[in-house]
Amino acid sequence: MGAAYMTAPGSQIKPGGVLLAAAFAPTPEMETIRRKEMRGKRWLWLTGVLALLLLLVGTAQAQDKSYYWERLDVEITVLPNADMEIVETQEFVFIGGPFRYVYRDIPTDKLEAITDVEVWEGDRQYAPGRKGEYTYATSREGDTFRITWWYPSTRDTTRTFTLKYTVKGGLRIYEGGDQVWWKAVFPDRDVPVRSSTVTIHLPADFSADQLKIASYGAPAESRIVDGRTVVFEARNIAPGEELEVRVQFPHGVVQAAPPAWQAAADRRTAYEEQTKPLVNLVLGFLGLLVAVAGSAGLYLLWYTRGRDVPVGPVA
Repeated sequence: MGAAYMTAPGSQIKPGGVLLAAAFAPTPEMETIRRKEMRGKRWLWLTGVLALLLLLVGTAQAQDKSYYWERLDVEITVLPNADMEIVETQEFVFIGGPFRYVYRDIPTDKLEAITDVEVWEGDRQYAPGRKGEYTYATSREGDTFRITWWYPSTRDTTRTFTLKYTVKGGLRIYEGGDQVWWKAVFPDRDVPVRSSTVTIHLPADFSADQLKIASYGAPAESRIVDGRTVVFEARNIAPGEELEVRVQFPHGVVQAAPPAWQAAADRRTAYEEQTKPLVNLVLGFLGLLVAVAGSAGLYLLWYTRGRDVPVGPVA
């Protein structure tokens, strides 16, 4: 008699009597491994979806969060010892949120020190501290002095802060006249300033013909209010645009020597205003000369070697 084949559950006999071995049926160990692999793939997929959702939410929040300065007003008072007391009034409009802190970077390459820092919001004076509500801190890195202040979580509102500090060694001292020279609206911004009023209080009364005033950067209107007060006003100052003010008054009223940084700054200013334009003009002329000479050389090369040789009449 022929042998009888007992088929294992799940196996089958192919035509020709070839048996698919029951050993190919999944074992419990293989099933466990398969389930673990499926579970791992499922978690990987869920992690990817969650990361994508977090990215989309973060992008949406970033798009819904913005701010600008409604006004950035600055008052500068020149003291008899040549110190300058500066008061900045910064009115922010916050859109979306949350917002929790602000910082102000002040370049220190044209001053000697910043002291007596205070931060106010209305009648509330912020306390020295770090990251707590209604606190402020100062730090210095390289040529930058930073004032950072923290306030309660804020969204969709307006807040007005007052920053007070004293600048030592920031007044320029010249025989021909001492000068206030200050970037009241700083350029390191990526949002606009709707309006800015800069007021300079001088240490004594002067006649209008004794004063010289100028501003640089954003267009500004200026006026001499009285013998010791000069005002500059600007509107719609674009991101990255600055407003630098300059007021000269007679020498000898304040008691101070030129600060240590002044000589180097004057050399840079002289280069920017006098030497650099001349250098640019000469370089531009040389560039034009090289271009003309190059074109003439190419034409000469073509004329002597590259053009077709004239062919005489064909007999």
